[in-house]
Amino acid sequence: MPSEGYDVRAEPEVGEDLRELQAVDPELVGVAIKLMVELRDDPWLGEHLFERYNLRPIKDCRKIRFDVPSWKQKPRYRLVYRNEPTDGAPGLVRVWSIAARADLVAYARATSRVARAEASKRRPRR
Repeated sequence: MPSEGYDVRAEPEVGEDLRELQAVDPELVGVAIKLMVELRDDPWLGEHLFERYNLRPIKDCRKIRFDVPSWKQKPRYRLVYRNEPTDGAPGLVRVWSIAARADLVAYARATSRVARAEASKRRPRR
């Protein structure tokens, strides 16, 4: 009997990330979507980011390196996600960005998005 798996949700801006990948190589989008499906079964698939590159908001995130199968060098793209809650068993796998590793684009986008989401949680409602 197959399990339900973990709930995987991409932030709305990830749609734009996928459109950018589509413009580079449509096969990249397929690879990225396949990785998100794999996260349903294994939310610990990626490597822990810790705190690096001075990008503190994503210190609890994880990354998956990827590229098209025909690319034989170091993978050029990253999928950045976070298991929530960050302590204990995750109830949600939240995808923050899917973008190039060059110039730390994937990490900068994830940092911006995480910081904005956390700021909106702290903002008092009127």
